[in-house]
This record gives sequence, C-alpha cells and structure tokens, in this order.
Amino acid sequence: MTNQAFTDWKRRGTIPAADIALRIADALNIDLRWLITGKEPVTPPAPGLPPAEVLALANDICRLPAEYRDIILQNVEAFKKLCFRLEKAASQNIG
Repeated sequence: MTNQAFTDWKRRGTIPAADIALRIADALNIDLRWLITGKEPVTPPAPGLPPAEVLALANDICRLPAEYRDIILQNVEAFKKLCFRLEKAASQNIG
C-alpha cells in the first residue's frame, strides 16, 4: 500500500475496502470505526482517565529495568515524530 493510496482515499472522501481498512486498523492498533468515520469510539474512557489497557501497560513498563524503559520511550518518541510527519505530508498533499 502506498502513501498515494491514502491521499487518493482522503481526496475522494472514500474509504478503503473493508479488508484493507481492517489491516490498517490492526497495524496501527486503532479503532476501525475511528478509521472509517473519524469519530471516537462510542464509549470513550472517563474524562482524564486512560483506558484500563493503557494503565496496565504503564504499570508493566514501570516494572522494567531503566534501560528497557528508556528504549521504549525512545521508540514512542520516534513513532510520534513519524505520525507528525505523515500528518503534515497528508495535509500538504490535500491543500
């Protein structure tokens, strides 16, 4: 799948085929409804509280040795930068 495919879907206001949308949602670990509609899941977590899965993951990460926590945080930061670049590129292709 190419960046051009994403740009084309967004420009046309269409969504990918169901099997592709599901693969994208799985790969990015995002809600399929959000991917298709752009709307948050129907039952969001309580305001100010992360979902139980996030809290459990945070607890697991806190129990790791410091060097492993640092590696995880570096990867999260790299992922955030990648997402920002992709969003910026997508907005430049549309406008």
